[in-house]
Amino acid sequence: MYDISVKDLGFNYDDGTRAIDSISVDIAFGESVGIAGGNGAGKSTLVHHLNGYFIPQQGTISINDTVLTKKTQEAIRKIVGLVFQNADDQLFMSSVYDDIMFGPQNMGVQGDTLITLVEKTLNDLGLWHIKDKAPVHLSAGQKRFCAFATVLVMEPKILVMDEPTSDLDPRHRRQLMELVRRLDITKITVSHDLDFIWDTCERTIILNNGRIVADGVTKVVLSDERLLQENGLELPLRLQK
Repeated sequence: MYDISVKDLGFNYDDGTRAIDSISVDIAFGESVGIAGGNGAGKSTLVHHLNGYFIPQQGTISINDTVLTKKTQEAIRKIVGLVFQNADDQLFMSSVYDDIMFGPQNMGVQGDTLITLVEKTLNDLGLWHIKDKAPVHLSAGQKRFCAFATVLVMEPKILVMDEPTSDLDPRHRRQLMELVRRLDITKITVSHDLDFIWDTCERTIILNNGRIVADGVTKVVLSDERLLQENGLELPLRLQK
């Protein structure tokens, strides 16, 4: 079991901006949770805490009963994989193959085990044909899938995705939706793409000014036009007249 427990989380940026204001939330193993809100609501700041990119200034985060601290940061990162909003932040090697190999290799995986793991990930995500290409020469959609591959090759138990469809064309968006649906792990998706959340998440949390203002069944929360408008959002396209 890899439950997530956030208790009274608070976070200020260096300029004094209160990004997270006393948030408490629990996410159970196997849940697929969407997080939405207007710009500056605190979505990315919240999920960047979940794998230790940020350490709590106030309150606690526990992953599977392990409290996140600087000492436990590396252990938690082995459990929680984070796909950044900008794929270029995760692709820095000379080839796709090397980028996907980087993570497990640095965790001590070697030899045939390493090769098998990397090649399975390439095949599972349909990236074999571009394995020798430099990421800089890939399309936005290809980069997005490569970024996912660099995280999924680490076999995380919890996957956090920050705006995963922000740079995708309709075909790649559909392919990503199918991939996310197949993953049998805990999934947390931050997105302005409410249709993607509708299709991939059973539960949705709405943030505003660093606070949770709604938390419930996705199709109930995302059908509440007044709630969405009050928090800088619009109905999913499928519900708009």
